Amino acid sequence: MINFNEQLFESLKNNLLKHHKLYKEIRCKAEYLEELLVISLKSQGYKVEWKPASHDKKKDLVINGEHLSVKSGVLKPQKKKINLSGHRLTRFKYDFTKITDYLNKSTDTLCVYNSQRESKNHKYSVALIKKEKFSGLEITKWEKKEKSFIQSNHFDVKFKIQKSMSDQVWWEVPTNQLEFNEELI
Repeated sequence: MINFNEQLFESLKNNLLKHHKLYKEIRCKAEYLEELLVISLKSQGYKVEWKPASHDKKKDLVINGEHLSVKSGVLKPQKKKINLSGHRLTRFKYDFTKITDYLNKSTDTLCVYNSQRESKNHKYSVALIKKEKFSGLEITKWEKKEKSFIQSNHFDVKFKIQKSMSDQVWWEVPTNQLEFNEELI
């Protein structure tokens, strides 16, 4: 089990600050963020497996044998939700049996987002979304709306498959469904 504690948050915060000593304008994201997370986890004694730019569909990191996906997100404070994007699902060719099964088997996801989107300073918050929050989809409950397919589960997590974006899945997760929500910087 990954213990997201103050020491781990402090290590990640310090690594982000080091990143911004070098990169003044560019936000830390994608593989750069993953690498800082790997460095922070290893400094706390975790065994971490990571392949930069691997494009693995289910995970970005394996930490002490546990899969973790790392995603950027956008906080919608007025809605009390976080939006984040996931995988492209074109390989399933609208087979909703396969799509539903695949999405119901998601992994824990660490979402990194800017809590003050309009801020000129780099702001980082992290939230953990447990894999259970991405489950509970039903094959027959997909609803077509314009150029997308939508369904919400029993955690009030909204799933949206955007046809115009190579069938990319988008999640809208209520902030009350987060395991934790920690402001780093």
